[in-house]
Amino acid sequence: MDIEMASSLLDNCVKYINKYRETRYADASNSSKEIAESLGINLIIKEARVRRKKTFFDKNNDQDFLIGAEERFKREFFYTIVNTVRESIKERFTQFENHKQLWGFLYNLEKLPSSEHLLARCKDLHEALSEGDSDV
Repeated sequence: MDIEMASSLLDNCVKYINKYRETRYADASNSSKEIAESLGINLIIKEARVRRKKTFFDKNNDQDFLIGAEERFKREFFYTIVNTVRESIKERFTQFENHKQLWGFLYNLEKLPSSEHLLARCKDLHEALSEGDSDV
């Protein structure tokens, strides 16, 4: 697989995860209910006790906003897991993109850039490899 194809696939993966986060909670919830039923597990989401803090009169009291157990599960569990996956892939995608910018011109020798552009890319690579305490 070439580096351009891998980059495109990773980009599509990030887009899919973003779309999944926005639109697929209901599908994930239904499939988890089916799995729980097939295993004989009662699927009950318990309502959390509402904790209230004392506030002074001049502060806005936003704690009166109550959300249901299903919505709390969606916000605190589903979104957290999907966000963690998305950020992990983005971090690795960033590392991959950095690698592609430095070394990408060498992966497809049939499509080498013009001699001036090639010289500039080689200088960038030389500069990146000579920074810091590199042993290369």
